[in-house]
Amino acid sequence: MSRIPWYVPVLIVIAIFTSIIISVNMSKNSRYNKILNSSSNSFINNYKNIKKCCKDKVVISFTSTSNRINNITPMLNSLLNQTTRVDQFALNIPEECNVPDQYKNICNIFKTGKDYGSGTKYVPTLLREDECGTKIILVDDDYIYGEDLFETLIKKSDENPNKCLYIGDNFESAKIILLKPEFISKINHSKCDNKWLKDNLNVDVMKINYNNNIKYI
Repeated sequence: MSRIPWYVPVLIVIAIFTSIIISVNMSKNSRYNKILNSSSNSFINNYKNIKKCCKDKVVISFTSTSNRINNITPMLNSLLNQTTRVDQFALNIPEECNVPDQYKNICNIFKTGKDYGSGTKYVPTLLREDECGTKIILVDDDYIYGEDLFETLIKKSDENPNKCLYIGDNFESAKIILLKPEFISKINHSKCDNKWLKDNLNVDVMKINYNNNIKYI
């Protein structure tokens, strides 16, 4: 009886591994295409069946501008298409920014009354949300986010309750930040950015490695 050449099992393992990689990439691309090209109705309906995995209140906070507000549906779809449900999507916008009616089925819309610069995505939310332990996740409006982003951040926050988490090369340019109201002792009422936020945190920051299917729109 002839023996099986040593390289045959190796080729089988490589083939299986390659098949898995292809399958995973196809799944990611399928999700991306659906999010990019679909209306929000199906995502809204499915979102109601997603379980909440955190005992604390979780708020997703972001802003947009007049020249972008009509193009953020893919980003909103990716917020709905997650492995865990959150308590609120908070869209902070200046008074002159008109929000499409369909977004009101997804977000709570807050007219800020003034422009806080890039800080508009978090200053009004911090002014409203003052309960200790509330997890506020800051995101930008020009990305499609991986489906386990919120679950990953919430889990890391539970493991590191006294750390401000971020995803990115550095905090100053981070697109995704998780903080709590008690992490910051004062709120800036003028224009501010991530540098101001970091300078006024009373906790350490912690980088989270997460590159799962975050794509620029």
